[in-house]
Amino acid sequence: VLLTSGGQYGQDRYGFEGGLTRRISARETLSLQYQGGRSVGYLPQEDSYAGLLYSHQLIRNIALTGSYKIRRVQNLDPLQTTGGYRSHGFDLELSFDFSS
Repeated sequence: VLLTSGGQYGQDRYGFEGGLTRRISARETLSLQYQGGRSVGYLPQEDSYAGLLYSHQLIRNIALTGSYKIRRVQNLDPLQTTGGYRSHGFDLELSFDFSS
């Protein structure tokens, strides 16, 4: 929750997020992520995000992750006709973990 009420550009933001991860095998995981939120005040909008991710550990600290993500942003101000959008796409990432 972000509260900055007051003034011409005051905006309050409410949001939540969650996720589930399931280990399929010693080297594979499957994850589901979700985020949602709403801002009110100056330029109000509502946005949501969902992602399904599959990760495979190639070697000790290197993993290859494929994900499908969907995002929607909708303007709530009837005077604004731009800025809202929908997107979806597939990403492929190579991750390096230097913490171990």
